[in-house]
Amino acid sequence: MNILFVVPYSPSPIRVRSYNLIKSLLALGHNITLLYLVEKEFQPDQLINSASFKATGFNLPKWRSMLNCLQAFPSRLPLQAVYSWSNQLKEDIQLFISQQNFDVVHVEHLRGAKYALMVKSQYRIPVVWDSVDSITHLFRQTQKNHPKKLLRWLIKFELQRTEKFEKLLATKFNKLLVTSPKDQEEFLKLSPTSPVEVVTNGVDLDYFYPIPSQERLKNVILLSGKMSYHANVDMALFTITKILPFVWQKNDDIELWVVGKDPPPVLLQYSDHPKIKITGTVPEILPFLQKSTLALAPLNYGAGVQNKVLEAMACGIPVIASPLAVSALTIVNGEQVMIGEDAQHYAELILKVLSDPETAQKIGKAGRTYVEKEHSWKRIGQKLENIYYETIESNSK
Repeated sequence: MNILFVVPYSPSPIRVRSYNLIKSLLALGHNITLLYLVEKEFQPDQLINSASFKATGFNLPKWRSMLNCLQAFPSRLPLQAVYSWSNQLKEDIQLFISQQNFDVVHVEHLRGAKYALMVKSQYRIPVVWDSVDSITHLFRQTQKNHPKKLLRWLIKFELQRTEKFEKLLATKFNKLLVTSPKDQEEFLKLSPTSPVEVVTNGVDLDYFYPIPSQERLKNVILLSGKMSYHANVDMALFTITKILPFVWQKNDDIELWVVGKDPPPVLLQYSDHPKIKITGTVPEILPFLQKSTLALAPLNYGAGVQNKVLEAMACGIPVIASPLAVSALTIVNGEQVMIGEDAQHYAELILKVLSDPETAQKIGKAGRTYVEKEHSWKRIGQKLENIYYETIESNSK
């Protein structure tokens, strides 16, 4: 197949979904043309080396994104839908389609949806829109939980527009993709006939791998994620202020590592604590995953598949998580992961795992086996390939 991939950011080892879907499709023998908006950390054409892959990046200045949002205020469009709009990218999509015969166009995220709508309205090429998550579902949770009143008001404003826009999008494309059954359910609530399918996230099983348990540090809890994201900040603060006091009552040797880029001042204030390490940006997460004793993910709100959980499981370390953090996974509590209920329960599970190496090793091994079976990018790429073939066939009728 000849595939046009449009992504409103730079696919990379951090933007794992589009990056690994592209790599998986290339391994299956397909040709991919990627059009994307440039981010400073990574250039996809430098990360993916294949004769079947061509990438063109477009710069979108921050002021342009802000102007897009200001211009959208009087309209009914959500700000997320216009934030990444670039006339240059739109024109190059049109140019590439006029010059090449593409079998399918794949567009990712709500921020890319306008590009997908443009292609669908102007051409007969089948369009697959990968929403990733239901942003309506995410905003509903955020509007209730975000600590800043002004942002809660803005999210409430966005929620009304986003729900209407996602309801429209649910009916416009040949296929709509999401990462979890919950996100699929949310789109079907908006439009019961929506052609929405679950294509879950995976994990790079060659990169994320276990090391012998005796090489890990003792009494180290890892909490990871992009720390500029409010749900991760909430999770970290919950761990520090609610869970750790219970833990330290029983064992004050236990350390917490908070690993992720751009932690805000509300987290950085804990940097001076002798048992808390807040790293900020790190070159790679793997060394921290492999050296820690357990991974913690007490996420109180969010959507989709949590990559932080999959990566920890792939490294064979035991994971203690909230029900929400593992809601998209087909796991059994106490077998592949341990699920906490409240701060005291999380503390009890942490102390149990840290004091019982046999249980820790058993859960870590079962977690690795689970992701090998259910979340390999190779398997996910094959599912996406089949969706493309079905979409192309149904579009030709």
